Amino acid sequence: MILILGATACNKQKIGESVNNTNSLSVNNSGQHIQRQLDTNLSVDADVIAPTGINKVNMLRVSPVTLVNKTVETLLLANSSISQKQDNGDNGTVCQTADGKELYIGMGQVNFQTGKFRTYIHQILYKDIIPGDAFFNFNRFSKNRDLDLPFMPHQQAVDEVKRGLLSLGISVYDKVETYSLDYQTLQTQEKTLNDKGELTSPKDGSTILKDGWNKEDNCYFMILRSGFDNLPIYPLDHGSVEANTIVPSAYIYVCYSQKGFEYLTMANQYQKMSTDQEGLNLISAEEALAVVKRKYGNIILTDPTTITGIELNYVRTLINQSRDEFQMVPAWCFEVTEIRAMGDGSKVTAHSRVIIDATNGGEIL
Repeated sequence: MILILGATACNKQKIGESVNNTNSLSVNNSGQHIQRQLDTNLSVDADVIAPTGINKVNMLRVSPVTLVNKTVETLLLANSSISQKQDNGDNGTVCQTADGKELYIGMGQVNFQTGKFRTYIHQILYKDIIPGDAFFNFNRFSKNRDLDLPFMPHQQAVDEVKRGLLSLGISVYDKVETYSLDYQTLQTQEKTLNDKGELTSPKDGSTILKDGWNKEDNCYFMILRSGFDNLPIYPLDHGSVEANTIVPSAYIYVCYSQKGFEYLTMANQYQKMSTDQEGLNLISAEEALAVVKRKYGNIILTDPTTITGIELNYVRTLINQSRDEFQMVPAWCFEVTEIRAMGDGSKVTAHSRVIIDATNGGEIL
């Protein structure tokens, strides 16, 4: 659900090109906004997102994190009495507590929620936070970014969550997308959705109105990404179904209140095993963009197509089709948005992405 995404000090601007905010650029174009027409029906209008000053990165070898059930239970169920526990072998373990918490551990996933989150908060948020959704939209809470709530400053809450995830063996990227949901905001959203007939539980489609919201309902909702060496892991699916090379999305969503974790869902997290190659030189975002332009130059674009995201990530790639180990390759990840005209005169927005190996300029399929 979250959207994603060198090594010349500067690139000369060509006649007819528009490049904004070019002051104090790092060697990989970090912080630059690139806006220009690339070809017929192909343009770019995107910020370049990358750690400032980075121009060399290690290529890593990683494996899926082994989740220890007892450690997960200690983090999420420490103050609760387990009333029911079912071990389904390879299909995972399900726990329920006397105070209404539910926890699933298995298949590389953790899904946890308290009774309050499941009953009241989830039905307000769930249409915005479908795990692994590439194009979620949390805009209705944009005014609530990084505000401090009375029970705890937002940065302290983020640090508490990071410490909890670290105890599970999860390496978290420094930047966290945080929304401060005070009880007035939650109450207003509940009423708005209910008036529209859109307030329904994701579990069974029912609607349960909370009998009064108060300061104890204040919470932070966080969208986190795992990462290594100050570089985030590409969070979206990529690969080919036909070639059996699909690598599934990696995500971490958290709701945190004065009582601790109210919600945690995550999947496909990794731990570092070794460094395959050290100190690799990276191509710049502009050089990677040139590769994308050449790719689309071989396609007749009939509808307006815009590159709307450019980000330097670690991208997981398969090693001999194994799912036990992956290579983390530094790559420029491009989000592409196409406005397609339909036969009935309407228009639809289609999303795709292109991933370019930042060490050699080759496309990662």
